Amino acid sequence: DVASFVQVAARGVDDDVLGLRGVPGAVEREARKHKRKPPPPGSLLGVDLLCEGVWRRVCAALLETPELSGLFDLGDADAAHRAVAATDSFREGLAAIAGRGDRDAERHARRRLRGHAKTAELEQRWNLPVYVELVRADLIQAVDGALASEEDAAPALIGAVERCWAGDRFLPAVGDAFGALALELAQRGATGLAARAARAEGHDAHARCSVDCGTFSARIRATLASGFEALLDLSLEDAALLAAGCDEALNACDQAVEECRRDAADDLVSVIDGRLAACKGVAARYHLTGQKAPSEPSSYVAHAAEPLSQFYETWSALLGDAQPDRAQVSERCAVHLETRALAVLDHAAQFETVMAKRGNTASLAEDSRKIAAQLELDVRAFCDMVGVEYSRMDRVSRAIEAVLSAPAG
Repeated sequence: DVASFVQVAARGVDDDVLGLRGVPGAVEREARKHKRKPPPPGSLLGVDLLCEGVWRRVCAALLETPELSGLFDLGDADAAHRAVAATDSFREGLAAIAGRGDRDAERHARRRLRGHAKTAELEQRWNLPVYVELVRADLIQAVDGALASEEDAAPALIGAVERCWAGDRFLPAVGDAFGALALELAQRGATGLAARAARAEGHDAHARCSVDCGTFSARIRATLASGFEALLDLSLEDAALLAAGCDEALNACDQAVEECRRDAADDLVSVIDGRLAACKGVAARYHLTGQKAPSEPSSYVAHAAEPLSQFYETWSALLGDAQPDRAQVSERCAVHLETRALAVLDHAAQFETVMAKRGNTASLAEDSRKIAAQLELDVRAFCDMVGVEYSRMDRVSRAIEAVLSAPAG
């Protein structure tokens, strides 16, 4: 465990380097074996005391002490992470001590320690690729479980991806592998969310899927690159490549948001148009029934406009820029009503013609005017409810005016 590791490490350091006894002779011997030019900061006779005097001894203690053999048991991802993280933390502490408050010196010491042969030997003994696979299996299971759930998937998917750079999973020694894993999980999540969106039915379902896709895409874009940049010494080029990989991984989600916007609008218009079909009942209400002239819109008008207001009240804030353009949806619905109203007027005219041929013209012209008046009230009211100018309904307004202005008899 960590306590045992620190005790062994401290004992090894105290026994040799920091005890000072025999240091001059040891330095001379090491100088002959490890002399390098130019000598690194903190060296003596060309020997890197930090790496060769301290770190080498610590690593030897870890690798050769039988009581610490359990540190290299990778049967459990959590235990493996604790062991490797403890070693990394100790190494980072050594770099901080060597830097003595100088950030450049600390960075240089950190790189020397990471690049040391004993560091590579430790990593080989840990077999870190196996650790990465253990973590990958857990996170893949979490992603697939979130996608299979009937609940909102985005939060669980975000949590799974962000575990890749979480303190209890990430290890700098295999930072590249964790970066690749994060991109793999992001793409798996995005593809799964897009598939759910493709199966969705109804404007509310499409809106829900759009929120999930948009939330997942925005959050991962905002945190993935920055998450790894905070843990790894990434060059500008590497950071740009990571961001580009993130964009590519999330492409399915981005496309799904656009498709959900379109499908939600189409379904909403279809639902409203289905309710507007009641417009055809206006003719039957007035033909040969003796009904008095209309004074208010038909009841189907408010019923037809209701889904539009409900949809935007529910989803506008959640969808933000991904919501269907309300003005376009409203105008499409108004055009549908205009088309239906024109069909009713045409039917009324045909009925009047047929009855005239049969010699029955009693009140038919007056009935047609009542129908036209009712349709005018309906179209005006619907346009007002959905936010469309009645003046844009020029086809039906001209047809209605023609009927209303026709001479009686």
